[in-house]
Amino acid sequence: MPLEPFIFIIVAGLFAWRWHLWAAKRAIAAWQEKLETEIVDRRQIEQELAHMASFAEMAPNPIIEFLPGDKIAYMNESARELFPELSAGDLKHPLFDGLDVIVEKMRTETSLIHSRVLELKPRMYDERICLLNRGRVRIYLSDITELKRLDQLKTDFVNMTSHELRTPLTSIQGMVQVVVSGMAGEVNETQRSSLNIALRNIERLSRLINNLLDISKIEAGHMTLNLEAVNMAELARQVRDTFLPLVRERRLELRLQVPADLVLTVDRDRLIQVFTNFMHNAVKFTRAGTITMMVESQATQVRCTVADTGPGIAPAQLPRLFGKFQQAGTLSATDERGSGLGLSLCKSLIELHGGTVWVESELGQGTRFIFTLPRNG
Repeated sequence: MPLEPFIFIIVAGLFAWRWHLWAAKRAIAAWQEKLETEIVDRRQIEQELAHMASFAEMAPNPIIEFLPGDKIAYMNESARELFPELSAGDLKHPLFDGLDVIVEKMRTETSLIHSRVLELKPRMYDERICLLNRGRVRIYLSDITELKRLDQLKTDFVNMTSHELRTPLTSIQGMVQVVVSGMAGEVNETQRSSLNIALRNIERLSRLINNLLDISKIEAGHMTLNLEAVNMAELARQVRDTFLPLVRERRLELRLQVPADLVLTVDRDRLIQVFTNFMHNAVKFTRAGTITMMVESQATQVRCTVADTGPGIAPAQLPRLFGKFQQAGTLSATDERGSGLGLSLCKSLIELHGGTVWVESELGQGTRFIFTLPRNG
């Protein structure tokens, strides 16, 4: 038998073996390159994780992690320095008072963050509670002692200034009214017009001072409500009658929709103050159309609405409208600018009654200030 076929088979096998060897080397090289890339990536990830972990350790504010009912799992350097007694992992420290109840409520409501003010004399802290995976809880502490002190100084200054201004302002208002009435002598029309302008500005300043004092009382927890049974239809008519002359002067239509027999236990004067503020805004900003006061009786609450057909409020301004010294950018029909305190005060007064308040508005479609009051008072 000739040798050529055997030689061909051997040569072909050698070539196949060399090709497989070359392919294997290529595969090993590619795998090695991929492995080296993964190792580099893993090292970079480990460095990033170590860098991120250092944030907590280097943070100036205390950070503590713990397992509810178990032990403290982590404390950063700031926490260890500020609360050395926690190094033993004791969960009986005042930092953790009531946290079990808060954490359970957060889990029930699927809330991830909760904040509360914590007083650990002589310091005060803003404590933020965060839920982590595997049942862990992390708390962040911010020292707000100085902020609270400055806030108290501001409140004391506002109270003192407001009280000092109220007495002379009342005297000035009384004297201007005497002059306008002609009791101090004859007054011509030009003088009367100027005095009326002064009187309106005195009344505006007086409202501002009263609002400042009321807000200070609420913030200090000194505001008390004089609750009594009030017929809502009578209260609404009283507010309406106050604004009827101004509404007629501006040729607006004022509608009243209130059940005749609805009685609520509220502070009459404070509720009139709320309605008056909302009505004042509605009249101030509405150039033409209708203003509606509406009270609706519901199952567990009463819904009150003051709606107008004014220019409306931009959506971006709605979330901060009830903040102190906040104003809508819309110009009033008389270009009158308010103090930005009225809506904040209304919100506080409604919440003191156990109710809620919000605003609905569309540009060009008008605004609706809505609040609810509990039926059980």
